[in-house]
Amino acid sequence: MNKKILILSTGLGLGGAEQQVIELAFNLIQRGYQVKILSMVPLVIMGLEAQSHGFDIATLNMSPIFSNL
Repeated sequence: MNKKILILSTGLGLGGAEQQVIELAFNLIQRGYQVKILSMVPLVIMGLEAQSHGFDIATLNMSPIFSNL
């Protein structure tokens, strides 16, 4: 049985919450889960870096204005 988890994040910029999302995904992967991160807004620094390290990250490409509603 494949254990899959989707983590929804407003964005993956530079911040403590974003760092926690990446660390959570890393720890879940280490425990055998298949993890995908979904960012509501386009990827920036942290998201792009994590993606370059092999994390499965997708984006909804929403305008940052609408992500805070």
